[in-house]
Amino acid sequence: LEPYRSSHSRISCPNCNGKHSYARFIDVETGEHLDDVFGRCDRVEKCGYFNSPYGKDLNNKTMMVPVTKVKKEFQDISNFPISLIPPESLVQSITFKDQFSQFIIKTFGYEKAINSLLKYRIGESDKWKGATIFWQVDQDGDVRTGKIMLYNESGKRVKSEDYTKISWQHVPDKNLNIIPDYNLKQCMFGENLITDAVDTYHIVESEKTAIICDINTPDEKGIWLSVGGIELINEEKLKVLEGKKLIFYP
Repeated sequence: LEPYRSSHSRISCPNCNGKHSYARFIDVETGEHLDDVFGRCDRVEKCGYFNSPYGKDLNNKTMMVPVTKVKKEFQDISNFPISLIPPESLVQSITFKDQFSQFIIKTFGYEKAINSLLKYRIGESDKWKGATIFWQVDQDGDVRTGKIMLYNESGKRVKSEDYTKISWQHVPDKNLNIIPDYNLKQCMFGENLITDAVDTYHIVESEKTAIICDINTPDEKGIWLSVGGIELINEEKLKVLEGKKLIFYP
């Protein structure tokens, strides 16, 4: 499947017509897309379309490609060291001036809001004016990446017909000094809060939900974490919670 680089790497789904939601399969030798019928829709619950090609679909071309023939941008870098973002970038981003932070402060009061925004390391991005960075900080305190999203003053996602206001701190961008060959391994949003002293963890999809639930739930009831989307729940992310009580909220 084509790696996500920007909204331009996603097309409309042939099944549900969702814009910028469809990842196509690519030939790792040529870099060319396969027929549009082969791909996966990111709208897992609303659509769920997923059609993987087989040899017979490719004129019996072998599906196994020697590493030496794979284009550099498609080579497996899973065994390389995990790439990290300098912690200074996170610290400098914490201003509470982004639209989402302002909404949380206005809605829940300064003291409660700031306590939660600091816990979850909420930052401000200059990707779009007022945009928010939901940093992914692992249990060791290392910064894996940051999801950049734009909210309005009412706490709603800013969306348009032709463009979704979502990006990543590790994605190469003319305004971001981030290395192109980034070996990303995501962790859960809020993983930095995991501790031996707490046994119960509440798992939700969105970062926004985790923060609002954290503000409205006593600390002794457990810690709220976000996986970023139902399709992003996997064994690797959950390993840090082995032996804990997990409650999932779809």
